[in-house]
Amino acid sequence: MVSRRTRKVLRPILFRRVRWQPFPGQLEFIPDSLIPFIQVFTLCGDAIALAPHLPLDYPGIVEILRQQLPTFVVLHTFILGKYMYGGLWTELVDALSAAPMITTLDFLSRWEMRKTTLPPYLLDDNFVSPPFRTINYPFPTCVTGIRNYASLSRRTRIVLETEGANLRRLTSACHTTLEHLTIPGELFILAIDVALDWSHLRELVLQEADFPSLRAFSVWYVIPTEDDLYSEDSLLESIPRKFPLLENLVVNRLWHHTSLALKDRWDPAPRFRRLLSRLRHLKHLSLNVDHPERFRRRPFYRLDDPELEAHVEHLAALVIEIVSLCPTLQRVSMYRELGDNVAVYWQHWEVIRSDDGSVTLQPF
Repeated sequence: MVSRRTRKVLRPILFRRVRWQPFPGQLEFIPDSLIPFIQVFTLCGDAIALAPHLPLDYPGIVEILRQQLPTFVVLHTFILGKYMYGGLWTELVDALSAAPMITTLDFLSRWEMRKTTLPPYLLDDNFVSPPFRTINYPFPTCVTGIRNYASLSRRTRIVLETEGANLRRLTSACHTTLEHLTIPGELFILAIDVALDWSHLRELVLQEADFPSLRAFSVWYVIPTEDDLYSEDSLLESIPRKFPLLENLVVNRLWHHTSLALKDRWDPAPRFRRLLSRLRHLKHLSLNVDHPERFRRRPFYRLDDPELEAHVEHLAALVIEIVSLCPTLQRVSMYRELGDNVAVYWQHWEVIRSDDGSVTLQPF
């Protein structure tokens, strides 16, 4: 027997994650006494709802949530659970806006087509969304069939258009707050409105994304910790594997120069030498290595500055060390700040190879 005191102490832990599973015709809600503890709330359907004659009361669900969610004062995550056939709908999103602290939307049910249910919901244009910071829509494949006969397949055109349109409307509605987004790779082009400002987005995960014919790739990253240095190895190792036909590569590698854990570990040459040796079609490399020589220094302002000449010589030596094992490379650009025009912040060279394999650089 657990004492009343112990039960009281454990309640915030036991009831921080709660699932509500309303049955057809039964909308009994969670006891009011538990609501102050709920941080993660899951709305689930029931497998029996596959039967078309026993649909869930979707308007009733929305009305209850609209009334109750203002009292969910610590709720940060809403999960659209399993068996919510038809997917997320506009009125539910509107009801979620009543939760004062909500930041995360996770999907365990998708917008899908099934013969035994209504067609998937289509979100309204220009609806108002809660200020989501995280949205996870983790469905890289499509499920076809029902119950024990379900199987995985590629999305059909109509499924692509439906999911893409809904994700586009959802992400656009909260693009000013969205920081983390996980979606299937094949929905990326349909799901993102490139006309909007996505400057708040910090992490984009494209599941099962595949671009084997990609010709140009640009990446920015910062290395503030030792763990990030190891992550860089994984990133650079993945580029030739994922983009074997790459011809144009731009890398902005920023460095935390005051980190004690990273002291004397800046040298990018070994990593990029290996990277370029595996890119068999690369023609143009642009590289910003955030050189320690220029840490907390103002941009150069005169072309005849001896310090600029010395810095460019150091960059050229780094280039020669990096590019020797990449015979297809024709041009290299290295970042160096000069003047107040960002367009001329790059030093450009043509790569000249002699018969013996040695490399020289010709400015242009």
